Amino acid sequence: MCRDEKLFVGDVDEEYICSIGQGVLVDPVMAPCQHEFCESCILECLKHKKECPLCRRHLAPEDMQKAYKTTRMVSKLEIWCDNRPHGCTWSGKWVDLIEHQDACDYESVKCPYDGCTAPNMYRKQMTHHLQTCPYKSFECQYCRKMIPGCNLKDHEVDCPKRPVKCTQHCQAQVTMDTLSTHIKSHCPLTVVPCPFSVHGCDVDKLQRMELDVHMRDATAKHLELLCKKVEAQDLQIKTQQSQIRKLYQRSQIIVDQLGKGTFTTVSDAVAAAEDGDRIIINAGLYRESIVINKNISLQAAAEGQVRIENGSESNVIVIRNTCKLVGLHLHQRSKNFFCIRIIVNDDATVIEKCDIVSDHFSCIQIDCGCNPLLRNNKIHDSKQCGILIKKNGKGRIENNDIHSNSLSNIYVDANANPVVTSNKIHNSAQHGIWIKQYGIGVFENNTIYNNTMSNIKIEEGAAPIIKNNYI
Repeated sequence: MCRDEKLFVGDVDEEYICSIGQGVLVDPVMAPCQHEFCESCILECLKHKKECPLCRRHLAPEDMQKAYKTTRMVSKLEIWCDNRPHGCTWSGKWVDLIEHQDACDYESVKCPYDGCTAPNMYRKQMTHHLQTCPYKSFECQYCRKMIPGCNLKDHEVDCPKRPVKCTQHCQAQVTMDTLSTHIKSHCPLTVVPCPFSVHGCDVDKLQRMELDVHMRDATAKHLELLCKKVEAQDLQIKTQQSQIRKLYQRSQIIVDQLGKGTFTTVSDAVAAAEDGDRIIINAGLYRESIVINKNISLQAAAEGQVRIENGSESNVIVIRNTCKLVGLHLHQRSKNFFCIRIIVNDDATVIEKCDIVSDHFSCIQIDCGCNPLLRNNKIHDSKQCGILIKKNGKGRIENNDIHSNSLSNIYVDANANPVVTSNKIHNSAQHGIWIKQYGIGVFENNTIYNNTMSNIKIEEGAAPIIKNNYI
């Protein structure tokens, strides 16, 4: 904005007056037509009309150039101090005004002390104020920190570095912030237990200064207590080791087709297992159908080398209780059945690192209320869906490769509410993800591509959260 001509000593040449703001030029710029204006004045003017206000020629902001010559001339104009109304009589070159104001006795300044609420005053009044300001800082004699004078007395009473005598009257002098440590760890009058009281020593209260004498006099007794404690611990360790061996021998079941394990079929192993058992399956092709109704885990001895196909017209695996499947290759070849059907209503079932294929019905069906974790699996080539989540079903579906399933890679029924994150979902003959009416769920950070009809189909009335997917 222009500077008022009245602030200058004497008359100012017309060439230094902005034709827009009618004041002395501030940060002058020149148009191609040689007319000069204050930079802020002309830029504001050009917002409304792209032409020179004087000659009406077309003018854009980028056409303006700094008027360096005029800037030098204007800076030499003689000007009054802005504080002239308050009594300052200084005048000088405009270029020197800022330097003067930094020292002007009539400049309005604020007290530099934190907390001071005194109103702004002239600089010449500040010297006296600084001597009497209640917020003037003084060094605390104990902690050496600078404290406002009005708070110094209270601070010195509570200063953590103030010297105090031990409250247990041991005559030691410490600082307030180390008093509790002194009493706890060093004061000779503090009552402490014998270190061997946890092992049976009956002296559980004595002053610290008496402890050395007690430890010396009771050495034999303490050694006897330690020996008894070690003997008891040895017996306990042996008992626990025996129990662990028994549990390990019982809880790990080996399945091997060649008879080198506990059982030759997975079904027999599952029938014999108890809750908490782990079934390790050695390499081979197992043609059988499995119903899991116990809290157990089925794990391939070597990932990718265990293949299980349905041995009859049934699902390959039906999960009726909490379980964990790891590293299995599962293949459904019968019509009208799923490869895996999850019926258990819990959130602890885990299926990971499995390769799951179905020639007919869906690879995995998650029933109402079920909330399994499907992680790092390959789920593909079903004639229906890769994962079918029934009404009110859930599921945490993470980092899987779900592809080449005919109807959809993931099918979300009404009121189903899965969390689907960081999966590759691709090459379905119809839909990558199909969310039915009233379906919900969270679909985040997935890579979804090459699905023939749509990558994501959302029916009217569905309300999923879709975010940060790469489609």
